[in-house]
Amino acid sequence: MPWEVRRARWTERRPGDIDRGRIQALRRLIREGRADPLIRSAAIRILRQRGVRARDGLGACCALHGWIRDNVLWVAEQVETFMAPRYVLASGGGDCDDHAILMGALAESVKIPSRLLVLRRNGRGFHVLCQVRPVPWGGWVTAETTLPVPLGWDPRLADPDELRRLV
Repeated sequence: MPWEVRRARWTERRPGDIDRGRIQALRRLIREGRADPLIRSAAIRILRQRGVRARDGLGACCALHGWIRDNVLWVAEQVETFMAPRYVLASGGGDCDDHAILMGALAESVKIPSRLLVLRRNGRGFHVLCQVRPVPWGGWVTAETTLPVPLGWDPRLADPDELRRLV
């Protein structure tokens, strides 16, 4: 993974910590992806394969999260590149922001709201992940797809030993 684990101290990025244009580019890729028929058909296929019932937002989030976690390889990049979700699907790999883009686009293609969470690690580097809201009246749920963890696992709450074991 691209970060070194010394302490389990994740913090959310503060305004100005990351280029606003980059975040807007990530959101734009999610918006474009949710309207892509290839992404929507992939989401529906995943939901059917995983036996999700109609109107089961939490089940849909678990299915999409699990599929990305199990089928999209985390791959480091030489130069920071943001891939459209259809290319992440086609290549079968990408770094954390590519995973977040794919999760957001798949979720939004089936009317599940998403947002991005940008974390920094002790002031060095950053990590992007997606949060989804399975039910309109519920809260945001973290969808970390680059590590073998369940939907809802949050790196900000993990202890150092757990992070060392996972990374």
